[in-house]
Amino acid sequence: MKYDESIDCKGLECPMPIVHITKTIAKMDKGQRLHAEVTDPSFTEDLTVWAKRHAYTVVELTEENQVVNVVIEK
Repeated sequence: MKYDESIDCKGLECPMPIVHITKTIAKMDKGQRLHAEVTDPSFTEDLTVWAKRHAYTVVELTEENQVVNVVIEK
């Protein structure tokens, strides 16, 4: 999948993955996509609430070997 930015949030605990994603996506244009890798177990639940609040679209969400890969469209 194509994305415009990518960040590594592995090893960060709540709320830091969402903080890093928020800072990065704020610099992006509408329609651009951000990819993030996260290991925090509560991230998926936090992501759902955060994306809805900001009207972002979660385009892809997968988990493999305890790493969540997410692509978010601004």
